[in-house]
Amino acid sequence: HASENPVLPDTLAKSDPPIKFIGPSGPPMRALGDKIGSTIIAQSAGVPCIAWNGMHVHAQYDRATGQLPADAYEQGSIANATDASR
Repeated sequence: HASENPVLPDTLAKSDPPIKFIGPSGPPMRALGDKIGSTIIAQSAGVPCIAWNGMHVHAQYDRATGQLPADAYEQGSIANATDASR
């Protein structure tokens, strides 16, 4: 659905004149549409989450850009088979 695509609110905001999208802006849609990122945001906010390899990661979400720090993703990701077997 177009309403679930962050390009829609971004494009409407840039139109002349701007059209107000009734819903979240693009950056939060991008952040919450990412499984790892949305889980890090939720657990950083104190929302109970199921156990996963990044459950120790807490990070500050940048509301303006819709991004988490890159190191948060690195801490929450498995890089090799050795990490996966721990």
